[in-house]
Amino acid sequence: MQEIGDKIKAWTGGAFELKVFPGDAIVPIAGQFDAMTSGGLDALLESPANQRDRFGAIVQLFDEFPGGLSSPEHLAWQYLGKQDGLTLIRQLYKDTNVWIVGNMSATGPEMEYWGNKKINTIADYKGLKMRTGGGWAEALKGFGTSIVSMAGSEIYGAMQRGVIDAFEYGTPASDTNMGWWEVAKYAAYPGIHSPGAGSPMLYVNKNKWNELTPAIQQMLTDLSRETAYRDFYNEIMNDGAAVDFYKSKGMEVYMLPEPVQAALVQATDKLNDDYAAKDPFYKQVLDSQRALSAKFAAGNGMVANFGKLRQMKL
Repeated sequence: MQEIGDKIKAWTGGAFELKVFPGDAIVPIAGQFDAMTSGGLDALLESPANQRDRFGAIVQLFDEFPGGLSSPEHLAWQYLGKQDGLTLIRQLYKDTNVWIVGNMSATGPEMEYWGNKKINTIADYKGLKMRTGGGWAEALKGFGTSIVSMAGSEIYGAMQRGVIDAFEYGTPASDTNMGWWEVAKYAAYPGIHSPGAGSPMLYVNKNKWNELTPAIQQMLTDLSRETAYRDFYNEIMNDGAAVDFYKSKGMEVYMLPEPVQAALVQATDKLNDDYAAKDPFYKQVLDSQRALSAKFAAGNGMVANFGKLRQMKL
């Protein structure tokens, strides 16, 4: 965020200055949103999921959620075409004194699974003691998985002691300092439970936003979009290097069989369909995302995977 502020300051000859503070430097984290809406803070970087108590389950659709949009899809939904993603989240926040600029960053997908049992079929989840939570826990319970809740700092020891058999945690690149290869034999992808875009959005107090010139408003918007796309592609490159690192440590890193992926997606779709049946706005947002995802898949399917093709033995 400070990088964006520095750029605008330079471009405007010092007419615009933005100062970034650590999370609880001015206001305790739990009170930041209210402080921003009342004017105690001018702006806030926050993931939409943090406002679940205020808006309900709908906020997960604007964050990362099991079976949800990947980061490229999320960013396209927000920033390209009719920008339905931004239109819908602004509609959700319409009764607050907030202007939502959009995502300022984007992650790659998390590693789907770390464990000592290889998942070959959906039946392999039965009886597995797995550390996870939220919607993913609900989806896996349907396959007979035993869910264990614990902090990330407890995972390593729990795997050593056999308290859990498997877990999910972060992206491949963010996990390289965790030592998972010492307690797990297998790592599987793609990250269906956390496909990406779980990154902060830029919220601005609406009164402060309206005080900015149109030119500075546009600069903030453009730089937020640019930074989000840049961060995503940097993450993807780092994740690829991380996979090679885990393999060098003796782990088997593999793609879950497509029938397993399909079963997991269908389970998460059922959970979202249940929410949508009770909430018309949830259904509107979900339908918008699924329509974009279908279009994205059609276009993305035309892109050759040269890395994979060059490794094929004919």
